[in-house]
Amino acid sequence: MVRATKPNPEGGARLLDLWSPPPEAGEPVGCVATTFTFDAGHFEEQCLGRFLLMESDPAESLKAYLIEREEKLSQSFACVLADQRNVTAQRSLRWHLLGVRLPGSAIQHAKLSILLWERHLRILIGSANLTDPGYRTNLEVVVPFNFSPDGGAPIDLALQCFDFLGDLASFTPGAVDQMGPRKALAEFLARARERILDWKESDSPTGVRCELIPLLPTGRSGSVIAQLRRVWQGAAPTDATVVSPFFDRSDDGVDRVYREMASLMTTRGERVINFASSGRETPNGPVQIDIPARLIDSPLRHPSMTHGVGYVTERQKVEDGDALRSLHTKALFLERDENAVVVFGSSNFTLAGFGLIPAHNAELNVAYRVPPAEGKFFRQCDEALPPISWLEEDAKRELIQGLEFSEDTGSPVALLPRGFLEALYRPEENGGSLELWLEPAGLPQRFTVFLPAGVTLLDVEDWRTTFGAASRVLVPLAEVASGLTVRWQGDAGEALSAVWPINVSDVSLLVPPKELRDLALEDLILVLTSARPPFRVLADRAEANARAGSPPAAVDPHKKVDTSRFLLKRMRRLAKALEGLRVRLERPVASLEGWRWRLQGPLGPVALARAIKAESGHEASFFISEIATTLKTVRWVAGVGIAPTVVRQELEIAIRLLRDLSLEHVNDMPANLSAYVREVFPETAA
Repeated sequence: MVRATKPNPEGGARLLDLWSPPPEAGEPVGCVATTFTFDAGHFEEQCLGRFLLMESDPAESLKAYLIEREEKLSQSFACVLADQRNVTAQRSLRWHLLGVRLPGSAIQHAKLSILLWERHLRILIGSANLTDPGYRTNLEVVVPFNFSPDGGAPIDLALQCFDFLGDLASFTPGAVDQMGPRKALAEFLARARERILDWKESDSPTGVRCELIPLLPTGRSGSVIAQLRRVWQGAAPTDATVVSPFFDRSDDGVDRVYREMASLMTTRGERVINFASSGRETPNGPVQIDIPARLIDSPLRHPSMTHGVGYVTERQKVEDGDALRSLHTKALFLERDENAVVVFGSSNFTLAGFGLIPAHNAELNVAYRVPPAEGKFFRQCDEALPPISWLEEDAKRELIQGLEFSEDTGSPVALLPRGFLEALYRPEENGGSLELWLEPAGLPQRFTVFLPAGVTLLDVEDWRTTFGAASRVLVPLAEVASGLTVRWQGDAGEALSAVWPINVSDVSLLVPPKELRDLALEDLILVLTSARPPFRVLADRAEANARAGSPPAAVDPHKKVDTSRFLLKRMRRLAKALEGLRVRLERPVASLEGWRWRLQGPLGPVALARAIKAESGHEASFFISEIATTLKTVRWVAGVGIAPTVVRQELEIAIRLLRDLSLEHVNDMPANLSAYVREVFPETAA
């Protein structure tokens, strides 16, 4: 049930494997993930790649990767909520990136991932950020929960995670009632909720009970300590084990967390609190352990309280020798006799991580209540921890603060001023525009907003003179970008900068990459008649053309050539293409955006009709009517949470587009063909 990165390949688990679907999971519907630090490349290529079952590798063929990514992301939802200090400027606009800004100096520190396929839901809760170290080298613990129509984890746990994401999203820019990422996220969570409501729960073979320990600035759930009081049942614990890579730096902070922790323990008899963190052995010297000396030698310690000290060495044995593996696991074990509560998640042993100050972090933990009869499960939880070396009381040791800053106090990266709210790209038929939402009261006195490559988009003077210091600024965007850079002066006059991510109002309106734009008719026929994935067909064809030194000339739709004889020779292939088109359209659709992309995207019926019209003469109207006839007989399957009426409306829109494309030459066709076209499109009748 608990998964961890271990210090050796034999005992370890690949956390990235948790992003891959199990057998019979069906098509990907969407995923949402939260993180503190963030690596967009790692998320897109490693996490999303596994979730979507991507087959191509950008290192081997960038063209194939871009084509496959476009097709799969266009039919699946993806969103990341990262602490605003750690958002990135470079990514695909096909998935959303929301910067979370919490009150005061608090950070978004929860690590929650929701992965939804047609017939499977997996939820991951743990300590790993969406970075390469978090998933490959750090010592982490992640707890997966699996749900399916035939049985799985308690549905209520999934619903609580959905609620947590909805609450966390309220600290991101944008509105849920306007087109944009906030609305798209809310709609995805609503569809996910509806999809799983009638799924079964598996009977628990053990007496172990699991509860979420959420922490949000809303304050509704209370501190981690307060929630653990509710989870623990019976006489208070006598033993506690704390594993944390970070602690408060001030004596007052250390004392306050210690006092709260000690309040969970029994007040009678012997009590033990063991603390473990990262550490290192020094030649002929004491073991250095990253634990504040104040914590172990606390003046608050009761005479009956014993403190143990342990460390996880930074040098771990791996396949190719020793390697630096940073401790990033956060865990808490409470015990009395054979009763236990085990907590894994994102909370460090700090005031902000435990919710003991007003401006505390957003965190998410999992608490297991383990009864005496479940010693096996308890041992499994214990084995998920990295190996801890516990020191004898008289051992030589040096307790130190290992870092200048911790996750809970944030990093030295500047926080984007609160006046920069939302940057929203609105795709249009000929280009697009960038909509900037600003809060004048939260803007610095001087600032400049840059596009990639250092091109100035907006500065404070332009904002005041050209736009009248408006809260909404609309500027044309010649070249699509996924992030802006904001530079300003701090209170002390220092130069500061931060990333302002760009999201898309409606991803279904994004223009496809050039690799999929204006495909020739032969390309589309090859895709629709092949059993191979479209990205392989198109990439191989492009490579073959490049080797031959004669890539196909661009088609100018205003210079049509009558190639009807050539096209008639390919009628059989066109018929097969229409059958392939039918198969693509009849696959279950997971979202409205995916359905719209199938109909109007670069591999859909509208694109096929445009290619036919560009490469044929007056017979194009007949062939387009054949496409429309195919569409009218499609047995579409609406996904859960998608109204059939809306699916039908999108189908009617596509048929109207086909009708418009057929009008130009219908009167130039032979009478019998013209009559057939008018029968397919009654609206064209005179």
